[in-house]
This record gives sequence, C-alpha cells and structure tokens, in this order.
Amino acid sequence: MAVTLVPRMVAETVITVPREELDHLVAELAPKGLLHPEQPDDKLPGSMDRSYRRWLSHLSDKAVKLERYFDVLKASPRSPGRIELKAGGWVEAAEAAEKEYSELEAEFDEGVRLILEAEARAAELARMKGFYEAIADTDLDFTRLASVKRLIVTAGFIEAEATDSLAGFVEEKDCIAAIKEAGEDRLLVLLACPPENAEGLNRLLSDIGFQALRMPEGMPGNPRRLVEHLDNLIKKTLEEAEEKRRSLLSRIDEAGRYYHLVLALREAFRLLANARTTSRTAVLQGYVDKSDLGRLEKTLDQATGGSFILRVLRLLRRSEEKKPPTRIILPRILQPFHKIVRMYGEPDPDEVVPTVFLAVTMPIIFGLMFPDLGHGLLVFLAAYWFYRKARSEDSRLTWTLVMVLGGASMVTGFLAGEFFGPMTHFASLWERLGFEHPPLATPLFAIEHGNEEMLNLLVRYALTIPLIVAGVILILGTFLGVVNSLIRREYGELLATRLPKFLLFTAATAPFLVTMDAYEGGGIIRDATLGGMHTTAGKIVGIVGVASLLWIMLGEPVIGLIEEGAAGLKHGLAAAFMETFEVVLMLLGNIPSFFRIMGLSLAHASLMYGFTILTEMVWTGPVMAIAGVLIYVLGNLLTAGLEAIIAFAHSLRLHFYEWFSKFYSGRGIPYNPVKTPPIVSIVIAR
Repeated sequence: MAVTLVPRMVAETVITVPREELDHLVAELAPKGLLHPEQPDDKLPGSMDRSYRRWLSHLSDKAVKLERYFDVLKASPRSPGRIELKAGGWVEAAEAAEKEYSELEAEFDEGVRLILEAEARAAELARMKGFYEAIADTDLDFTRLASVKRLIVTAGFIEAEATDSLAGFVEEKDCIAAIKEAGEDRLLVLLACPPENAEGLNRLLSDIGFQALRMPEGMPGNPRRLVEHLDNLIKKTLEEAEEKRRSLLSRIDEAGRYYHLVLALREAFRLLANARTTSRTAVLQGYVDKSDLGRLEKTLDQATGGSFILRVLRLLRRSEEKKPPTRIILPRILQPFHKIVRMYGEPDPDEVVPTVFLAVTMPIIFGLMFPDLGHGLLVFLAAYWFYRKARSEDSRLTWTLVMVLGGASMVTGFLAGEFFGPMTHFASLWERLGFEHPPLATPLFAIEHGNEEMLNLLVRYALTIPLIVAGVILILGTFLGVVNSLIRREYGELLATRLPKFLLFTAATAPFLVTMDAYEGGGIIRDATLGGMHTTAGKIVGIVGVASLLWIMLGEPVIGLIEEGAAGLKHGLAAAFMETFEVVLMLLGNIPSFFRIMGLSLAHASLMYGFTILTEMVWTGPVMAIAGVLIYVLGNLLTAGLEAIIAFAHSLRLHFYEWFSKFYSGRGIPYNPVKTPPIVSIVIAR
C-alpha cells in the first residue's frame, strides 16, 4: 500500500442521473467507498428531500443505541455472514428492516435497561455496604435505641479530634459513652445521658460535627447482619443482571445482523440526504480520489445503463472558496501513529502529513525518556492483554501504539543496562562484553561505581543526546514548513519567513549534529554569539544566524512594499516585528525544552536507585527479606506505571509544541466516503 506524505489530490464532481435511477445509483455506489458527499450547490436545479435527512438522523441515532447495547453486554458486533435485503426503494428498505427486527430491538431495549438499573442498584448497595463495613463487628441493634426509657441514647460518628470535647462533657454531665474506630479518622460513638441534659447534649453534638447513625429503613439494624444482608442483595442483584445479559447474548448474532444492516442503510441515506432532485433528474455532488475517477464512471454506467452525466469541476488539494476533505492512505502499521496526529488535528489537504516521521520520532523519544527493558516489557505485555480484549478497531490501534512504545523502551533499556532497576545487575552484561559502561548509561551508573572520570563522560552524553534530538526535530520541522509553502504556492510566506526560519534553526542546532557532542557544539555556538567568531565553524553559524534574523526582520516589509505599496510596508513592519520576537522566543525556548529527555531518564534511574537502597536497608535478614521484595516489586510497578504516563505526555508535548508548531496546522476535514459494510447487500428492484 502506498504511504501518504502529502494528501492525495481529490476531484470535485457533480453527478446527474434520471430521477428514477437515483435509488439504483445509490445501491451501486454505496458499497464502493468512492464518493465523499457534500451538500450540492444552491445554484443546481431541484430541491432536497427532507425525509431522507430525517431517516439519516434516525438511523445514526439507532446505530449509536445499538453500539451502547454491545458495550453494556461486553460484546462485539461480530460479522454475521452475508445479509441480503430486497426492496422497492430505500425508505421501504429501512421500514422493512425496522419491522423485521422490532421484536429484537424491544427485547434489547428492555433487557439493557434492566441490566443498567440492576448494576446501578448493586453499585449503590456496595457504597452503602462500604459505609457500614467499618462497624460490622458491632453486635448491637441500633434501631432499638429510641425505645430505651429514662435515658437519651444516640449513636453516630465524630472526627477523632473531637474526643476531648466529648470526654469533658461526658464526665461533667454523668453520661456514658462507648467509642470505637470507624475508619478514616472517624469514631463511632454511643452516648447515653439523663433527660435533663438533652439541651446541652444537642448543643455539644452540633459543635463537634456529630453525624447521627441512621440504619437503612426496612433492613436489619445490627451492622453485622446489615452487611451480610447487603452482601446477599448485591449478589442477587448482580446475578439478575448477569442472567439478563446471558439471555440477550443468546441473540447477539441477530443484533449484529441488525447493527450491520443499520450501518448500511445509514451510509445509503448519507448519499440520499445530499441529493437534489427535480421531477426528472437527481444530482449528487462530492469529492472523489483522482485515481478513482475511472471506477466511479464505470459504477455510474453499470447503475444507470449509461444514462448519467459526470462533470469534474476541478482537481485540487486546496480551494479559496471551500476546503476539500483530506484524503490520506496509510498502511496499518502507521495507523496507530495517525491517531496521535489526529489528536492535534486532521491534516490540511495542502500540507505534509507528519505520520510517517512521527512513527520514527515518537518511539525514539519515548524510549529515551523511559529506558528500562523490564518496565518496557511490562508495558508491552499489559498493552497486548488489552489488545486481545479490545472490542473495537479504534481500541486495537490504541493498544498497538502502546505495544510499540513498550518495545521502544525495551530497546533503549537494553542499551542503558536497565532491567527492573540496578538490583538485577543487568548492566554488568555490557561489562562482560568488554564495554566500560552501557551505551545509554545515565550518570547514575558512574555514581554507583564511584568513577568520577566516567561520571563526567556520561554527563556529557546525557547533554548531547537531547541536543541531537532537538536538532533533528527542529530542522525537520522548519524544513517541512518550507515544503508546505511550496505545496501551497505561498511564495511570499516562503521567502519572508519559512526559509529564514529554517536557516536560523539549522544554524542554532547543526553544530550539535555535526560534532555529535554537546561541549564541542556548544563551543561553536559560544564562538558564534559571544566569542567573536574566531573559528570557521563559529563564523558560518554566526553569519547564517544574523543573516536569518535580518531576513525575517526585512522579509515581510519588502514583500509588502512590492505587493501593496506603502500600506503593505506598514503592515509588513508590524508583522516582521512580531515574527522576529516569536522566532527568538521559540529559539530560546524550544532547544532547552528537549532536556526533559535527559531529566526524565535521570528521574527514572534515580527512582529505581532509591528503591534499591531502600530495599537493601530493609533486607536485614530472612524475615525482612519479604518486606524488601515487596518494596522492590511495588517500587517497580509504581515507577513503570507513572513513568510510562509521564514519558508519553512529554513526548506528546515535544511533538505538538516544539515540532508541529513549525509546519503543521491540523485544520483539515477527514475524507469520509460513503461505504456500506461489505457483508450487507441491499438490492433495490427496478
């Protein structure tokens, strides 16, 4: 399959057929996935049938409702085999489908409602049980307290800090109090006082935030029996829900057939709802991939017997009048990364699609932030487990992405000598292979070995890696900005800002890429800015950098003067000032931002080093060895979970803010052609 670096060119088309052929055209066109429909131009003849739009809305709602049913039943709408439906027209087909499955739909409506109500009731009972579990060992019927004569008896909860006030009152007023812990710094208090102290007791209880204990109406007043009763109720309620779920699952294949049929009908009505009709003709308008024009013409010929007009208005990637959809083709291996791109926004039809580049840079940056073979393996296995459980293609793509990132951590972890922290002594493998240290070892490795010379070397490496990544990302981003200007033929923007920005970021980061060393590259930058440009490299960087800034400052005014005269010059000066200010801020902020790669890598190694020291401190004998193992295991799980989330968040930031801001807008419209499920065949009789 071809890989999209730039969105494919689409053709804006208008299709005209005899009115009586519209239903047959839709029947032929809908399964092919060729046409991205849009509302026809008002200048075209005819009107739009509102009943088609009502059916489209109705079927869309029904599809969502059925998807909700599958979620509740924890099932997937499996492919039920071939589905065939014959009708005289599309409205008739939709009505026939609803009639055929009306009894099934009613059963699922009622069954799913009962399941949701039962699960909500079980959740409420579980919350109630959790409240009374803290006092479940109290063998006293609290509902009988009100029947005690000659004493005021009450029970409830107070905060632990209120015990002194309560104790003073009890001693002064000749009351009796029984107190026990009720969890979360709360105490259960049973108070008995003479009637004459009622007013003072009420005032005290109000002051100390007393919460009276109220037993659920119609249930045992004894906490122990109440908890047992709630347990039985929860079990019974969940069993009822599960029984109803099993009953519905026995018809899940029928529900799957209905769901796929609804999807097919919905797609057909997407075409019908965007058709303009007169008494004689029907018109469809939309976008087609340029390479699919031949297939479209052949489909029209088969559907209408040659009675059609296909007019290609224009071939385009962009339009000043309206934005065409973005047509992207990606192999499955890249689709998980396109989900990341779409988090930022759909590509415009006239800009570079960053998915291919992201598929390389995202795993590398994530792995450098989270280098641990063991932790990466945990992430990979967890993602694989969720992948196997996923019920939708979208979920499977998500967990595929996580598996790739886990694999990247395994690779960098191997190179860093990290495998569940230093207690495994995995780094010694590199020493046995003849290396002084693992290739991606952090400075902490040298600290562990007490080697000051190695520490200086590893600190140098730790500074170099983020700067190399920064150079690649920033140069690539500004270069793609140049490419986008060429694609859009925005030559003024290209000359005014895109080219000088590319040269400026190249000058600022190329020394680190050329020397592959933070100190040497930094020396070139220092010579170019503060050192008087005594070296050849310093002169090149300094001259290119200064020239680029001057270019940015003068580009907008010069182009504005050429294109619009004095007014353009004035506008260009203001724009150039803001652009220069923004570029300088980006230059000063973007490069240091990549040091988060080093920071997170060091944080990860430091956390595991800390858990290692804590484990060794606790591990003082056979008995305490169990505690040491627990500390190390929990420390690894905690670090793996938190670090994976943090590394992913920071990888997103580096891509979205430091990279995409240089070239990517993400304001496109997805290309979404009408495409019915392949297992559904709807035949419209002539």
